[in-house]
Amino acid sequence: TRGLIYGRLAQFDAGFRELDIAARQAKDLGKESLLGEISLRRGDIYLAKRNFIDAEREFKTAVDFARDTGSSVLEAQALGSLGLVWGRQRRFDEALSSFRASLSISDRLNEKRITVRTLRNIAWCQFELGDWDNALETFNRLNSLSTAKTDLSHLDQLINVGRIYQEKADYSAADKNYQEALAVARLLKLDDQAAFCLHNLSQIALFRHDYEKGAHYANQAIEIKKATKNRRSELV
Repeated sequence: TRGLIYGRLAQFDAGFRELDIAARQAKDLGKESLLGEISLRRGDIYLAKRNFIDAEREFKTAVDFARDTGSSVLEAQALGSLGLVWGRQRRFDEALSSFRASLSISDRLNEKRITVRTLRNIAWCQFELGDWDNALETFNRLNSLSTAKTDLSHLDQLINVGRIYQEKADYSAADKNYQEALAVARLLKLDDQAAFCLHNLSQIALFRHDYEKGAHYANQAIEIKKATKNRRSELV
């Protein structure tokens, strides 16, 4: 573990060195417009290190460069990254404001990749704030834009929508989303997510007084956890 930590730190240091070289070259070549992109990448490294103060500074610098040079794509990216800094500190209201500013730009530019990523972050903030109705609306828009229905992001989306419906006591809708999520989790061979879906399906069945089905789902979840624990023991 210590070796992995040192390796990650070495990668961070190497990244900063490469960005320092790129910044000097940009200035020498008179391409100061690239400095905004470099600030964005610096911020990414600080964010990965959970150095939120320096990450916020670099992302704000990138926003300023973007506005000064008229680079709307860079501005949308930097505002989204700034939202991540605040969101990871659980400053969700500030994060939402930044994400929405980013979304406004990406919508205008029809930058689908940025839009999809930003919608996921908006839904995350709304979910954490318990703003269920708006979170569902955001997830629905995200679902209409996403083409991949069997990847990890879509799986997370299905699970989160299931959790929202479960909180709202709409057990039919929650069951439907968990069933879809379970199918994706099994397809991707993600045991932890599959067990999570089965556990919640068991809880829903119990709320509906279907005790036989509840026990069936619970036993499946237990079997998955046992098998996973055994596999991990074999790797030690």
